[in-house]
Parts: sequence; C-alpha cells; structure tokens
Amino acid sequence: MKIQIFDVEHGQCAAITCPPRNTVMLIDAGHNSTTNWRPSTYFKGRSIETLVVSNYDEDHTSDLPNLASQCDLKTITRNQSISAGQLYSIKNLTGGLGPGVSWLYKWLQGIEHPTGTPIVSHQDYGDVSWRIFANSYPAFTDANNLSVATFVEYRGFKMLFPGDLEKAGWSALWQRQDFRNCWHGTSVLMVSHYGCENGCFDDMFRTWQ
Repeated sequence: MKIQIFDVEHGQCAAITCPPRNTVMLIDAGHNSTTNWRPSTYFKGRSIETLVVSNYDEDHTSDLPNLASQCDLKTITRNQSISAGQLYSIKNLTGGLGPGVSWLYKWLQGIEHPTGTPIVSHQDYGDVSWRIFANSYPAFTDANNLSVATFVEYRGFKMLFPGDLEKAGWSALWQRQDFRNCWHGTSVLMVSHYGCENGCFDDMFRTWQ
C-alpha cells in the first residue's frame, strides 16, 4: 500500500494506492492555488475507484469538477445523512457554495433523482480495507463535525483520516463502541482540522496503544 499526502495548502488531498492492482482511493480533492498542483492533473486519465469527501467545505472539494472530467471517477463516498437541500442550507449559512461544493450539490441532486444508469464500482482494494464513521445531520449542522472519519488498514498498519472533526464531533463518535473498537490498534492519525487545538480530543490519546 502506498499513501501520498499532497500539499494543498489549507485543504486536503491524500491518495491510497492499493496492491496488487494499484487501485486508487482518494481522500478529498483539494488543490494548491500557489503551485496549481491538482489531483485532476496528477491522476489525469486514470481510474479513481472511490473519492471520500471527508468534509463539505470548498478546500476539500475545490478540484472535484476537474477530477470528475479528467479521471474515471467510479464512486463518491460522503456523509450520507446530508441531502442536497440540506447541504445547500448549511453552505449558505457559512458563505455560500464554491465551485467544488456546487459540483457536489448538483451530483447529490442527481443521485437523489436519478435519470440515467448508475455507475457501478468494482471496489477491488486487494488487502486494503477501509471503514468510515460520521455524525449525522441534524444532530450536527456544521461541516466540520459532520466530517467523515476514514480508517484505512493494510496488513496490521492502520491510519485514520478524520477530516476536520472538532472536539464536539470527536466526543459524539467516541460514544460509539464500534468507533472505539476501530480506533484500537491505529498506527497513524492524520491530525484533524490541520492541527488546530479544537481538533484535538484528549480521550482518544489516553487510550492510544
């Protein structure tokens, strides 16, 4: 398994390449506005088995329109408790929809009211397994605490990508036994919310082995 974490400034984009078929899984689709590095250029023409949208903010989705047009994007995984209309309401309260979130909003409208043949993912990740957790809307109404936390595991190595979870969101997930079980044995935690103090949940660190 190869994990790449790309420099996309304040946003996020990471890739997991899964042996033996080199299946690609992306965590978010942010881009670097200074260098103009974009996942759509880096992976142009390649198949992306799944894109996990960990957070419904623009810095996690800014290159999504290009990624969808330049790559064979099989599936999108996201917090399924949020409808297109609810996403629109959430984002309008915090500054509106940028290009990436607008694309996602239209995509959600499309899957809620399908007009064509759905895309079928083969989901061949070899020995790599992954599992997601997320709080539900309307228990939370902010994008950060509705982040998708993604555990990726390969032959005893486990990494957690938590999006922009803040303390309240961590606390809610920590009440779940299945989340605590999955946390056990985690090798690497990618810091939440870019290392901000509000993304640190001490109860988890106390149990880290």
